[in-house]
Amino acid sequence: MITKKCPVCEMESGNLNMHLKSHNKGVENKGVEYATKDDLNEIKELIKGIAKKEPEKQEEKPEEPDIAPVSPKYRKLVDEILGEDFGINVSYPDTGGFLFKIIVPKEKSNASKAHLEFYKTDIRTKSIPYSEGIEGVRKYLEKVAGNLKITIKK
Repeated sequence: MITKKCPVCEMESGNLNMHLKSHNKGVENKGVEYATKDDLNEIKELIKGIAKKEPEKQEEKPEEPDIAPVSPKYRKLVDEILGEDFGINVSYPDTGGFLFKIIVPKEKSNASKAHLEFYKTDIRTKSIPYSEGIEGVRKYLEKVAGNLKITIKK
């Protein structure tokens, strides 16, 4: 017969499961409790229930334009190339450079219906290195204008 050592009282037992149940009944119980098969099945069912639940959708609000301080030079460039109805937002991640976001008005957007239904807005974002500065912004605005078929006034 193979015996195993009890992790609670270190007693050798041929039927360790039966021995461990004796600890749950208070015999030499040193504050350690063991889960029964029913307890484990209940936990298993709870986990299954949690896994089956659909993730709750958090309704995303459309991004508000110009909420962070934006260089007046960038605003003027957007107005000249795209138009005054386009919003912009600039953020400065720790990784360097800056993220330049263009918020496209719905009436000028060429985003798919599915995109607009899911995201509620059309935001074009580009990471621009500091070394490119305003010229990087200008190039990006010209690309977006081309994509939206906006004639650039020169």
